[in-house]
Amino acid sequence: MAWPLELNDDLKAIGEIYRYVLGVAKVAPVYTTDLPDPGILICPTQMEKATLYVLTSESSSANAFFRDAASGKEFAGKLEPGRAALLLVGVKGEVLASYDWKGLH
Repeated sequence: MAWPLELNDDLKAIGEIYRYVLGVAKVAPVYTTDLPDPGILICPTQMEKATLYVLTSESSSANAFFRDAASGKEFAGKLEPGRAALLLVGVKGEVLASYDWKGLH
């Protein structure tokens, strides 16, 4: 019987598999990050004039950071453990709306 990858407790291994598959499929990244914590999930939804980022934390780490590929702008913020945040980013990198996102300066 086959089991979904997401049932694996090794979040780093799951991330490596997804990165590999996306590379083989030649899927262009919506964002990039050097965030080493596999407990931070960044899920983008691209729209015509903006990208909605949903960030969730299953980690004890509180900081999340990434670079929006469309605008090249970097975002860094505090994300409390067990919480989620929303960030709507325009094509020029402007924050159009946010929910529970505490940006770091």
